Amino acid sequence: MLSQNRVDLGPRGKPAWVPVAALVMMSVLLVGCDVLPCDETAGRSATAAAEGISTVRIVAEAGSLDVKGQPDATGIDAEGTACASNAGDLAEIQFEVTTSGSEIVIEARTPDGNSQFDVRVTVPDSVLVEIDDGSGSVDIRDVAGVRITDGSGEVDVAGVRGDVVVVDDGSGGLDLRDVAGTVEIEVDGSGDISVADVGGDVRIGSDGSGGIRVSDVGGDFVVRDDGSGDIRHSNVSGTVDIPD
Repeated sequence: MLSQNRVDLGPRGKPAWVPVAALVMMSVLLVGCDVLPCDETAGRSATAAAEGISTVRIVAEAGSLDVKGQPDATGIDAEGTACASNAGDLAEIQFEVTTSGSEIVIEARTPDGNSQFDVRVTVPDSVLVEIDDGSGSVDIRDVAGVRITDGSGEVDVAGVRGDVVVVDDGSGGLDLRDVAGTVEIEVDGSGDISVADVGGDVRIGSDGSGGIRVSDVGGDFVVRDDGSGDIRHSNVSGTVDIPD
């Protein structure tokens, strides 16, 4: 109870209510910035056969996304945690899976408002993964190739046997490493870029803001347009072509 708490007195012997209230308000605001109200949560899952599939396209709107390639996988498995502020929105958070030829599309459907869908997908390590992500972190490991369009959030990619293409990254850092093929970043809005251990070229078309760090590249390193932020590189086997 409030009467049991110690109250510090001000210089005139009066309770220091204003500082205490300010601290409480600051705490509430800070928590509110980072925590989504999850009054309702539920697990979701979906599976599909991988036979004949060469491309897995994942569409995610809000929440984290983890994709892992496995050498012995015979299917494509998606699971996730749905989070919403009410039961109605929670019911709308679902997986929708469609197949067209050799491509399978997994949509993590999330309604507008206070809701998110944290998703984990396991795929055969022989497939190309295409990501269309709205907000939230993206983590991809051990696949044949990656193509990413991302709105906001950190992107971490490692263990790719082919190429990595970032079509458009709005905001958030890019960490791309252990790529056997080429890394191409067409458009990056803001956030640091880190690229390491690449067998082929590293090409950056347009970078808005944030530093660029590139190391251990088997081919060329090219930056066409850089807005702000320094560029550092080391151990590039081919030609380096960056703005002055």
